[in-house]
Amino acid sequence: MDADVDLKNGGTRSTKAHGAVTLPDSLTFGFGHRFNENTRAEIGATYTKWSTYDKLEMTYDDYLPTSSDPKNWEDVWRYQVGIEHKINDTWSIMGGYAYDNSPIPDEYMDFAVPTGDRQTLSIGFKRRSGNSELAFAWGYMWVKDRVIKAKASDIYGGTFTTADTHDSTSHILSLSYIVHLK
Repeated sequence: MDADVDLKNGGTRSTKAHGAVTLPDSLTFGFGHRFNENTRAEIGATYTKWSTYDKLEMTYDDYLPTSSDPKNWEDVWRYQVGIEHKINDTWSIMGGYAYDNSPIPDEYMDFAVPTGDRQTLSIGFKRRSGNSELAFAWGYMWVKDRVIKAKASDIYGGTFTTADTHDSTSHILSLSYIVHLK
């Protein structure tokens, strides 16, 4: 992230803070189809009610007043598709794609979570042995660049004029071990 920030009050003291966040409900729909004994695909969509995250309020133990930062996030959809192909009785390969809409409106963008719409591409493999499976996957996520056009605000006695996010990417590794109880 790049940002132009003018901090006039440089010194801060250490203090404890307390806050609570209401995490959103989500509802997922999915459909799977087995094309043959070796190949299956799944599609899905998740509706997340991010509008419950309306503010972030922090209460400090010492000299600082309670701060309340409005969020006003929007409800959004996430869409995903995946495929698994069984190479033989032991090995499978997997792949997937997901598109995640950002819940953060431009006017409420901030430095804590400067995220845009996200896309994730993943590949992996699975090894079966008896009643257990070991799976490994790698995902590459890229995030749409955004310019923070948030309301003018005081930041510790200063103000910011512009802020951009650039080259937002992530590498995601997943390892799972599954035991099928019979």
